[in-house]
Amino acid sequence: MGPTGLCLLLLAAAPAEQPFTVDVGGRFEAAVGTNIGQSAIGTVDTSWLLEPDVLVQDRWSRGRFVLEYRPWILYTPTVTLHDVLVLNRISATLLEELTPNSGIFVTSRMWIGDQAFSPVVTPSTLAPIGQPPTGPSYPGQLPTVRALSVIDSETRAGYHFYPIRNLRLQLEAGYVYSEGANPASRLQLPLQRGPLVEVRADYAMSVRDQLIPTFRTGLLSYGPVFRPAGSVEGGVTVLLPHFQTGLAVEGTEAALRWVHQATPLISWEVAGGLGVLWRSSSTDLTTGDLVWIRPGIPVPGGWNVYPIAGLRARQVVPLVSQVLEFSEAAALAPIIDRFSATVVQRLQATITGRYGFVSRWALETQGTAVVGIDATQLDVRAEVKLTWQPVRHLQISAGTRLAYVDYPVVGNVPQPLNGFSWVAFLAITTGTMDPPPCDTGGPPGLGRWCWR
Repeated sequence: MGPTGLCLLLLAAAPAEQPFTVDVGGRFEAAVGTNIGQSAIGTVDTSWLLEPDVLVQDRWSRGRFVLEYRPWILYTPTVTLHDVLVLNRISATLLEELTPNSGIFVTSRMWIGDQAFSPVVTPSTLAPIGQPPTGPSYPGQLPTVRALSVIDSETRAGYHFYPIRNLRLQLEAGYVYSEGANPASRLQLPLQRGPLVEVRADYAMSVRDQLIPTFRTGLLSYGPVFRPAGSVEGGVTVLLPHFQTGLAVEGTEAALRWVHQATPLISWEVAGGLGVLWRSSSTDLTTGDLVWIRPGIPVPGGWNVYPIAGLRARQVVPLVSQVLEFSEAAALAPIIDRFSATVVQRLQATITGRYGFVSRWALETQGTAVVGIDATQLDVRAEVKLTWQPVRHLQISAGTRLAYVDYPVVGNVPQPLNGFSWVAFLAITTGTMDPPPCDTGGPPGLGRWCWR
């Protein structure tokens, strides 16, 4: 048989990719620990977490549409209260290749419901079985309550093209909308909405080196922001509770990343840039019986410049039947506190590791730490997890999460999540999507969640 006949035979034997598929799965977690329910600080509670997942995909010759519904349901029974939190999470993505050198995408996500902010019980960001994990992220800001009813959405559309063979340009625009879903929640999470624009270039200087300049800007317009007595506004302690109205924050960032593939198994990157944040002038409105003192107090605007820096490294150590993977990162960057509409410069670090020591078993670790530079805050979290995958579509994990949080007191009320928290958990993850094949000889990141 000649080469042509052999290729035709292999193509006929290979299973054709289905244009339309529906996959279902989910994750169940039973946990015991502190700060996972509404009990007193330090009380040991139990929780039951369920994350069902429905993934619909439609593929065609030049594109794909993906729709996913993945609610997050947390049940925490206590002596006096049986608390159930439900967070509906919906996402959709459309990809279309216009020409061999260009394409468009549209992606949208929406979260509606009750979101828990415990540092040891958070909505999972891990992909379902069959998809690579999204990787670690730095902790975000925390409100002064353990759970909030929220509406959180983001929509983006973009266009990419290759003007030359080794240069990829991407233009992207979007709109974000977030607020508390009821009046009590809006005291913690004010309305914030606005457009964003991002321009990015990926330039391959060589086989091993890549330069990625990025420019992004966004404008957030806020609804009334509640300032309790004792909080800090513009570096000044608030004496009277009031609402700040008419506030807008514009953030612009220009950064350059250099990615270097030292070997097929080792890569690192360095990033640097500047961020400029501008705050509009606004008005403080006093509340209740204090309105007669002065109904409206003007608050001047201003702008600040923040340095941006980052380091990241990845290593993969091939073993006989598995791989040992490490990832480390550190960054200096500003962040807009979505709960107080203030800007905080933070030093962030994260480290992850994964070791497959025997067939179908893996030990995973992850640690993150955040220190506020111009505000007193400390957020340290860690997780250790042992995972067993007895069959293609089933994973069983057991582990522990630890956290130490120290955020400033707001309004003379202690932060309910401050201090040390821990949780021990047992989780079961299953799904109909086939895991990807193993590939331990390629760049870092391959070989995860694969089936042997």
